[in-house]
Amino acid sequence: NRPDAYFPIDYERPNESSLSPITSMLSVAKLLHLRGIAYLDNHEVDLAEQDFLFSLRTQRALTKNSLVINFLLMAGVQAVDNGILWEGLHQHSWNDVQLHEMEAALASSHPLEIAAKALRTERASSLQMMSLTQAKDSKIHQGMKPYGWVWFVLQIRPEGWWDQDRLQSSLMMQKQIEAIGTTDSILRKVQDDRPASGLNMFFVPV
Repeated sequence: NRPDAYFPIDYERPNESSLSPITSMLSVAKLLHLRGIAYLDNHEVDLAEQDFLFSLRTQRALTKNSLVINFLLMAGVQAVDNGILWEGLHQHSWNDVQLHEMEAALASSHPLEIAAKALRTERASSLQMMSLTQAKDSKIHQGMKPYGWVWFVLQIRPEGWWDQDRLQSSLMMQKQIEAIGTTDSILRKVQDDRPASGLNMFFVPV
C-alpha cells in the first residue's frame, strides 16, 4: 500500500506517454466492484467495506500531478466502485460505524479541486508542447513522422500564430478553471465567446 505512488508520465511530452497503466485502473475498479457485491451477497459486510475503502485509496495514484485524462478516469473509477456503497445501502447492510468510516473517506477527497489542478497541469503541458513543436524538437518530429504534412504545416506557420494559439488556449482553459467552484462546490457554464476568426491550435486560421 503506497499512498504516495503515482504514474510516471512525462508531463513535458504527455502525448508521447503511455496511458495504458492509467486506463487499466478501470479494470481494477470493475473487479473490486464485483468482489464487493459478492461479499455483500454473502453477508461478509466488513470485507465489502474494505474493498470500497481500498478502491478510494487506489484512486490517489491518478490524482498526483494529474492531467484531465487522470481526472476523468478517476471519476469513472469512483462511479464504478460507488456501486458497492449503493448496493450496501439498498440491502441495509452497513452499520453506523461503517457509514461514518466511508463518509469520512469520501470527504477526504476533493474532486473539484483535483479537476481544477488537472486543468492547470493540462494548460502547462499544452503550452510546453507548442513551444517544443515550434522549436522543431526532434522527439516531437519523430512522433509526427506518420503525419508528415502536419509537421510541414507547423514549421511554416508565422510566429504570431503560435503566440495567438498560446493566448487563446490559456484564456479558454482559464475560463474552464474559473467555472469550477472549489469553495461553493458549483460547476458553472463556460461561455465560449471566442471570435469566429480565431486560430485552431497547432493548425491554420479558420
